[in-house]
Amino acid sequence: MPMPTQAQPEPQESQESKLDLSFIDRVDQHFFMHEPLKRIVIGFYRLFYHQVHVEGLENLPRGQALILAPNHQNALMDALAVVFNTRRPVVFLARADIFRNPRLASVLTFMRIMPVFRLRDGKDTLALNERIFEKSIEVLEKKEYPLAIFPEATHIDKHHLRVLQKGLSRIAFQAEERNHWQLGLKVVPVGLHLWHYTNARTVVHVRFGKPVEVADFRDAYLENPQRGMLAFRDRLSDGISGLMLNIRDLKHYAADDFLRQFYRLPLLGRMGLDDSYPNRLLADQRSAEGLHRLRKADPEAYAQLEEKALRLDKELKAKDIRPWVPHRPSSRPALAGRALGLLLLLPFFLYGAAISFLPHFLLERFTQRKIADTQFRSSIKFALGGVFLFPILFATLFGLSFLWFGPWWLNLLFGLSLPASGIFALHYHRWWRKLGARWRWQSDADLRRRAGGIAQEIKSQMDPIVSDTKI
Repeated sequence: MPMPTQAQPEPQESQESKLDLSFIDRVDQHFFMHEPLKRIVIGFYRLFYHQVHVEGLENLPRGQALILAPNHQNALMDALAVVFNTRRPVVFLARADIFRNPRLASVLTFMRIMPVFRLRDGKDTLALNERIFEKSIEVLEKKEYPLAIFPEATHIDKHHLRVLQKGLSRIAFQAEERNHWQLGLKVVPVGLHLWHYTNARTVVHVRFGKPVEVADFRDAYLENPQRGMLAFRDRLSDGISGLMLNIRDLKHYAADDFLRQFYRLPLLGRMGLDDSYPNRLLADQRSAEGLHRLRKADPEAYAQLEEKALRLDKELKAKDIRPWVPHRPSSRPALAGRALGLLLLLPFFLYGAAISFLPHFLLERFTQRKIADTQFRSSIKFALGGVFLFPILFATLFGLSFLWFGPWWLNLLFGLSLPASGIFALHYHRWWRKLGARWRWQSDADLRRRAGGIAQEIKSQMDPIVSDTKI
């Protein structure tokens, strides 16, 4: 009697066959509404941030094959920092998992973003990168749009540059090889620095460095491809590191991060620089590099400094006092005068808070409860709040004002006051927090005596550390 045959399972369709990448052919096409919509979103972007500082635009020559290589610390906001500040369209490569939704994939394509697949997306999807790389090379050969790639391949919630991955190097060298080393491809290191990762109305720096010529590594690559790409990667990594705040050793990150904030004001004074955000970044870079050199040259001296830094940090955090406060002491009458001034502005705060509190509260509640990755929170706040929720609220209130007010000019003033009052209310809240921290420092004599001694010791140790450090 013949044995019954067991039904064979249907062959599983691979992820590769399920994904349709035909949309990437449109990524470098001209869209009629692209520039008008981009300008509108840029307007919201400028409102979302308090200040945007851009340096090195002269390092972005037109009519040449360019790859932009920024460090990556803050999800979508890093990409927008590059796209909105290059003064030309940019084709971006981003993580593939955000393309799973076909509608979202269409939006991302409209924004000139292509997916890059990682092992976590499925081993069988890695082969799809060949088509992505092929399209990337086509973009470079046209020399119309720069190509932007995060060479770290993932973001990190610290001022730290990770080891650069292979993707950018592969695209760069394949592009030059296919064009017989005549493409003239340049890779521009980009340094991004955010003063706060999740809050709105903070400050962002975008710094474009000197381009790295891929053809300079031709001989090393032809002799040994891996060695040539490693030499290129090291040069690019040094270029990015010099443009950002890079605290190199994550094991000592807490101490170094506190020390660069604590020593910022004294160092600016020694350098003869005013307390502007670009100068703050320069001072922080100098402190971080000096601490790195000390750690390598004299581990014991660094260990002593680290212990003091962590002790002082603990003392200040217990009272919710920022590291800069001990360097800006104020008398009680001066602080009382500031408090009186803020009380006089209280009606303006209440007006702005009454209008903006509910959407702001809902955004904060949603991002804290639903967005586990803190680096995505500012992206969600910008996309949901800055581009949709607040503009719709303000437009609705402005429209309703024509039913409430008589003169057109009064309606216009009311409309203009809506975003301005919300921004003012946010800054007003921060002013009170800073004033409260300075008052707690001034009124706690025991804390000033206890922490002040440690602070003075740290300052005296930091002075020689940064004296010979150059950025």
